[in-house]
Amino acid sequence: FTLGGQWFDQTVPEAKFQEFREVPRGGFLESFMVREWSGRNSVALWGVNGIRSDQASKLTWANGARWRVDLGYAQIPHTFSQIARWGWYQASPGVFTLPDSLQARNQAIPGSYTQRMADFLKTAPQVGLGFDTKTSTARLRARPARGWQVELRGTHRRRSGIKPYAMSFGFNTALENPEPIDQRMVDADLIANYRKDRLSVQAIAGLSAFQNHVPQLKVDNPKRITDVSGGDGPAVGVTDLYPDNRVLRGSVALGLTLPKRTAIAATVGLAQGKQNDLFLGFTNNSALPQSNRDSLPAQSLDAKARQINGDLRLTTRPVEGLDGALRLRYSKYDNQTPELNFIGQTPYEVTWQRFIDPATGLPDHPNHALSNTQWQAGLDLDYAFVPQIKVGGIAEYRVRERTHREVEKDKETLLGGRVKLRPMDGLSVAGRYTRGDRKADEFLKDEYIGLKTRLAVGSTANLYDSLGFVENPALRRYDVADRVQDRASAD
Repeated sequence: FTLGGQWFDQTVPEAKFQEFREVPRGGFLESFMVREWSGRNSVALWGVNGIRSDQASKLTWANGARWRVDLGYAQIPHTFSQIARWGWYQASPGVFTLPDSLQARNQAIPGSYTQRMADFLKTAPQVGLGFDTKTSTARLRARPARGWQVELRGTHRRRSGIKPYAMSFGFNTALENPEPIDQRMVDADLIANYRKDRLSVQAIAGLSAFQNHVPQLKVDNPKRITDVSGGDGPAVGVTDLYPDNRVLRGSVALGLTLPKRTAIAATVGLAQGKQNDLFLGFTNNSALPQSNRDSLPAQSLDAKARQINGDLRLTTRPVEGLDGALRLRYSKYDNQTPELNFIGQTPYEVTWQRFIDPATGLPDHPNHALSNTQWQAGLDLDYAFVPQIKVGGIAEYRVRERTHREVEKDKETLLGGRVKLRPMDGLSVAGRYTRGDRKADEFLKDEYIGLKTRLAVGSTANLYDSLGFVENPALRRYDVADRVQDRASAD
C-alpha cells in the first residue's frame, strides 16, 4: 500500500480543477493490493484512492481456469460549479418554491422586478452543482465441462446530485435551475459459449433498466403568484424529465469452419424496449382549460420498439492465392408505439394553439411512429498474382426503407477495387476506390407539409389551420438525396 499527504489552498474554489476527481487535502491512501494463493485458489484485492470520492477497488477469486469471480466498485465525481447561487427552496425532490411574499410583490410591482430579484440572488446561498456516479460490477465465469464456458455479469450504476438545467418557460429565460438527479441503471447479461471441433456457438440474454426517482422539475415563477393566460403565464412551471424504461435483448452467434479454408459466421439479435411513464398535461396553467389532463389523447405513451439485426459472412480460399467473401447484413427498427392525435399545444405555457386539418375540419396533430429497415449484400474477391502484388474487386447492393419521410425507399449499387503492393521488405502500399450510385423510388412532397405556428388569415383566434412547408423542399436531407459518390484512399 502507498500512503501520502498534501495540502493546497485557493481563494475561490474552481470546478474545472476537480471536474472528475477529488484533489485531497491532508492524508490519503493512494493505492493498495493484497494477494494470496493456496493450491488452485487465488484471491486478489486492490484499489486506488481508498478514502476519496474518486476511488475504485476490485476483488477477484479464481479456482484455476474452472471458476472465477470478480467484484468491483468505482466512484466518479463530476463537478460543474462550486460558486453558483440559487434562492429557491427545494421542498421535495424536483420541487423548487419561492416565498409567497416575493412572488406577490413581483406581480404587484413589476417595474422593480429586476432590482428586487438581483438583491434576492445576491443574498441567496451558494449551491454546489455536481453529481457522483457510483458503479458496482459483478462477474461469474465458469467452465463446467469441456468445450463450455458460461459467464454471468451485471452492473449497477447510481447517479445522484444536482446539475444546471435551463427551463424553457417564458418567465425563466434568464435563469438556470438546479436539476436534482437520482437515477438507477442496471445491466445484466448471461453468456453461454460452446465449442467443439469446427463448431462454435454463443448465446446471450440480457436486460437493461433505467429508473428515475425525480420524474418532474417544478419551479415557482418569480413573476407571478397566480396563473394568467398570456403574459407571464403560470405561477409554477413544470417540465418532464427522463422516463423509466427497460430493454430486453438476446442474440445467437454461430461459427463453422469447412474444408478449402472456408468459414461461415452468422449472428442474429433481437431487442425490445418499452417506456410507459405518465404524460404531463398540455399545460400547468390553470387559467387555460387545457390544463385538465382529460384533454390528452392518452394518459401515458405506452411506447414499444423492436430491433432485429442479422449478419451472415462466408469466407473462402478455394485455390491458392484467391480469397473470397460473401456478406449479407440486415437491420430493422420496428416502432410499435401507438399513434396519438394531439389536438394542440401550449407554447411557453401562456397560450393555447389548436390544430385543425383543413380537409376534415377535425383536430389533427399526430405523433409518428418512425421505423426503418436496411439490408445490404456484398461480394469481395482478392487474387495474389505473386506474393508482392494483390488485387481485388468489391461489389455491394444496399436497400433502405423508412416511414414518414419524404423519400421512403432508396437503392444503391457500389462497385470498386483495391490493390496492395509490397515492393520491398518493410514497405507496403495499398489503394482503394469505390463508386456508389444511389437512387430513390420517389419524392413525397407532402411529407414536407406541416401546420404553421402562426394564425391563418381570417381564422378564429388561436386556431392554427394554415398548411405550410416545415422545410424547404429544394433543400434535400443529405441521407435521402440521389447521388453518385466516388471515394478513394491510399496508405
